Amino acid sequence: RHTRCSRDWSSDVCSSDLEPVLADPEVTEVMVNAGSGCWVERRGVLEAVPLTLSEREVLLIVERSITPLGLRLDLAAPMVDAATPVVGNAKAEVVRTADELRAELLQGLVQPVLWAKSVQTMAAAGVDTYVEVGPGRVLTGLAAWATSIPPRCRS
Repeated sequence: RHTRCSRDWSSDVCSSDLEPVLADPEVTEVMVNAGSGCWVERRGVLEAVPLTLSEREVLLIVERSITPLGLRLDLAAPMVDAATPVVGNAKAEVVRTADELRAELLQGLVQPVLWAKSVQTMAAAGVDTYVEVGPGRVLTGLAAWATSIPPRCRS
């Protein structure tokens, strides 16, 4: 569980719709895209939840989630151009400049990502090794699956 409501959160974010989702002990993950829906994982199965949050609400959730970790979301913080090409999840395209990276990161917070298409873009560019950092091997397995689909069958 990454985010929980508390009394100091704004009533916009801890709406009567969101609070039960976060309080459900069977929910192990909550995925929210501003304006386009919410999904939860229960007992290893993803399911849609009839909940839509605004971009402002999602950014507030992100800020409230990372602050206890000593991190901050600073939309005005300067970024530098990437030293190596980066394939962003929002558009599944290579981005290199600081402005492109900033836009890509923000879009990834508030809209559904194109993860499989991003992996396919990397594979088309010659990437053949994927290293997952974190617990488990979910993304590595999905990368293998995404690149095994013939291009004519990809959407």
